[in-house]
Amino acid sequence: MPGKPGPKPRPEHLRVVHGSGNKNAPVAMGIPIKPDCLSSGAAKVWDRLMPELLKMEVLAKIDRDSLELLCEHKAAAINAKRLMDKHGILIKGRMGDIVKNPACQIFKDNSQSYYKLMVEFGLTPSARAGLHVPKPEKGEKKKRFFN
Repeated sequence: MPGKPGPKPRPEHLRVVHGSGNKNAPVAMGIPIKPDCLSSGAAKVWDRLMPELLKMEVLAKIDRDSLELLCEHKAAAINAKRLMDKHGILIKGRMGDIVKNPACQIFKDNSQSYYKLMVEFGLTPSARAGLHVPKPEKGEKKKRFFN
């Protein structure tokens, strides 16, 4: 008589390596260290987002690389948007014809990647709905919006 259908269960140490281990495994919560290699634009995004992420209590030290990517994608999207604002979405091509500004595609690609990472960190309204985020202290909510 054959065993259970499906693949054989993996040992616990392999499940952890392959990402399907115990979801309650301990993770070193804490503040990821700001990478030295961040572009100046990404460093500004990091500095803007970190206080909010810390309040949400969703960060672990291991999130550093994902957070670095999130910041770099946002910075690249901002740079592409500036080029689009300066030169327009249509520009003169090599042959003199009108073509789409390549910055439009750069903006689109980086915006999509940024959005996906925003969801991972709970930085969109729908993503926050699934997170347990500490409620702001009394009066802090109003102060945040009216200062």
